[in-house]
Amino acid sequence: MGPGRFGEFSATAAQSLQPDGKPHSALWQQAAEQGLIGVALLAAAYGWVLHALWRTARPTPVALTAGAALTALAAIAAVGDALSFTAVSVGAGLLAGLATARPLADEPRPVVTGTRPSRDRLTP
Repeated sequence: MGPGRFGEFSATAAQSLQPDGKPHSALWQQAAEQGLIGVALLAAAYGWVLHALWRTARPTPVALTAGAALTALAAIAAVGDALSFTAVSVGAGLLAGLATARPLADEPRPVVTGTRPSRDRLTP
């Protein structure tokens, strides 16, 4: 089939009321255009982002919030066409990038007195 040609070869897409001729699911569109290898690469990219969030140097609430938001976006994209909008895709990439980036060297670390260091994450 090839990228962007789903509407030309699918009888269902041609008969439906959808004006864009594309499946409204990121997973099915990826499968139709790139095959199983494309779906595997999409799943690997999602897994890599979650792994990067797990290992991030950012505070835990930042990582958890970004992970929850990206997981919600993945769920919505599985049943809808959320990733068809450029602003959504760019926003997801920006969120993943900001949440996984290392803090700047001149950013002060919060100092909490009277507590022991947390051992809930592996150190890089």
